[in-house]
Amino acid sequence: LEKKVLATFMVVCIFGNTAFVGFSYIESLYSKHELVYALVYDQIGSFVALLTLGMILIAWGSGHEEKKTLTQKLKILLTPPLQAIIFAVLLHGVEFPSYVEGILLKLEATLIPLVTMIVGMKLEIKAFKNYFKESLYALGIKMLLVPLVMLVVLYPFYDFDATYMKVTFIEIAMPPMTMATVLAIRGGLNKDLAINTLGMGILASFLIIPIWNLIINI
Repeated sequence: LEKKVLATFMVVCIFGNTAFVGFSYIESLYSKHELVYALVYDQIGSFVALLTLGMILIAWGSGHEEKKTLTQKLKILLTPPLQAIIFAVLLHGVEFPSYVEGILLKLEATLIPLVTMIVGMKLEIKAFKNYFKESLYALGIKMLLVPLVMLVVLYPFYDFDATYMKVTFIEIAMPPMTMATVLAIRGGLNKDLAINTLGMGILASFLIIPIWNLIINI
């Protein structure tokens, strides 16, 4: 594979959509109370990995200078999701007026549909055909092979009856991360492969995630 294609392939295989898609699945399959486990996995696991390993992969694949990579890291630190987490921690316990909470809840409800629509608008049929095989391989690794290996490795040592383990496993099986895809494109990697894998992954998750959830709840 070409260097940029290989780097893109690695990025979409490693980083999961543990926030935009992951939170929705956890809330649907379990409850809002279990979102705390998904939040910890996303911010401490996925996001930290993206800031470190992800930036190294993107810089390697695109051939960017270290200075530009550091600039990208600073941009990530200022992204709205991370800012929201910081403000949430700082404002923990603060009571807001009911009308403010109502507005925030309505805005929250639009997040997933907007993200899905934006991803769909980025898909191109021509590029979809060009990188269909690579996208399938990436999704097979990300959503099937990696969760299977983790299940085999972790099952003998951890109690999968515990909700936090179920949530963690479901997060592992998530499709490629939206933020990683955006950064890969901005970093000069293969746009078509990144976007197509992201879009196909979201669609595939409607089938794959419920199956994994069924397996771990047997």
